[in-house]
Amino acid sequence: MNYLKEMNGFMNWLETNPLSATTQALWFHLLHINNKAGWREWFTTSNTTLQAKIEISENTLIKHRKMLIDLKRIEYKPQGRKAGQYRLISFETPVTEQEPSEKPIPEPAPQETQEVDPKMKNAFELFENKVARSIGTIEAQRIGYMVDDYGEEKVMEAMKKAFRNKGSNVGLSYIEAILSNPFSQKRKEKQQYGNKQSSQYRHSVPSNDEGSSSKIAFLGNRTGRIRRKG
Repeated sequence: MNYLKEMNGFMNWLETNPLSATTQALWFHLLHINNKAGWREWFTTSNTTLQAKIEISENTLIKHRKMLIDLKRIEYKPQGRKAGQYRLISFETPVTEQEPSEKPIPEPAPQETQEVDPKMKNAFELFENKVARSIGTIEAQRIGYMVDDYGEEKVMEAMKKAFRNKGSNVGLSYIEAILSNPFSQKRKEKQQYGNKQSSQYRHSVPSNDEGSSSKIAFLGNRTGRIRRKG
């Protein structure tokens, strides 16, 4: 699966299949959990985990999960007292009404898609770990665009620099500014370093007044004697 393609597919699908905010939140959290699990066909998560993430009761969770099942967006296998298993229906392989519920495993995605996924995943996880929350759809799209435009390495470096400068209170606009103008911060640091060196030099060189006073003091301490001719 491709994180951005699935989210974009879901948002486009919502235009003709409107869902409540709770049902949408459930789908997004399942997508995020599967992303962290490494895009497994079937992945496991408990009711209590989903209830805590969405802040809903178990009955409400069951109700909205059934909606996603009926709309063929997910499949679910209860495991008794253990955590249930979920399967996301990918938007890259859409389900029709005539297709059976038991589908064959889809063919692997094209090679170029497999190369993009790990890069997106690394950037998403770095941002989520630093801000201590799940990223939204718009944020994920913006991070994806940054990776496409600048590459994974530069985006990761810009994120790390932004979090060093401002802690966890960092917006994507600040990261984009670092990427679009990478030399501004270096010029600022260079200027600050030059000012510091100049200040140190001024303190190390004595002033003319100090030199004169020390010279006068030295001359004043010398005593001369006049000898009389006898």
